[in-house]
Amino acid sequence: MPIPKFQNLPNTILNGLKRVRDALMAWDGLAKVQPDVLTHWDGLIDQWIERSDLPLIVRQSSHERVCLYVDHPSGRKIAPSDNSPAHWVAIQCFDGRKPSIDEIANLAESAS
Repeated sequence: MPIPKFQNLPNTILNGLKRVRDALMAWDGLAKVQPDVLTHWDGLIDQWIERSDLPLIVRQSSHERVCLYVDHPSGRKIAPSDNSPAHWVAIQCFDGRKPSIDEIANLAESAS
C-alpha cells in the first residue's frame, strides 16, 4: 500500500500553529543562537571541509564502526557517528562559544 499523499492542514489547525509559533518567537525566555555565533560556526564547517587532515563526521549510528575511522577512497578519513557531535555543537552555539578550528581539531583528536 503506497503512503498517502499529504494534504494541507485545515486552516483551524494551521492558524493555531501559527499563533503558537508567533507566541514562542515573542517570548523573551526562548533560547536563541546569536547571528554572529551562527556565522562563526558556518565558517568552522567550511574550514573543517577544507582540512583534509580532519575526518568527515557522518551521521550513521547503525554502522558497526561508530567512533572508529573508515578510510575513504579519496584518502580522507570518515568518522561514522551518532548525534553526539551535533548535540555538542548545539550546546556550544547556545552558550555563545566561538572556538577556532584548531581548538575543535584538538578536541576531536583527544576524543579519538
